[in-house]
Amino acid sequence: MPVGRKGYNSKYSRFIKNAVRGLGTEFNKRAVGSICENLDIELIITGHQSKHQGFEWVVLKWYSTQLVTIFSASNYADNTENFGTICYISADGGVSIIQMRNLEKVKCPQSDE
Repeated sequence: MPVGRKGYNSKYSRFIKNAVRGLGTEFNKRAVGSICENLDIELIITGHQSKHQGFEWVVLKWYSTQLVTIFSASNYADNTENFGTICYISADGGVSIIQMRNLEKVKCPQSDE
């Protein structure tokens, strides 16, 4: 969530079109809290956003909700040396984050690399 953009530190929920990528929507912490409150949920899991550690937690102090971004591709684009991550949710609702890292490139049999 880009807190530097106008409106993101607002006391109101904000949803803004992602102008950089041309698709999707950016939102502030208040928007996440409002959605969780309206849907009666405590956690939102998002993906498809590269994170160096493979994940990023955002804890919303004024709500009892959290947002976590998961990125499963380690060494994305061969030069970031990022972790890949999966999120495991147990039957009792416990959430675990598991990080993975490729230690070396693996040559695929059908690849020319």
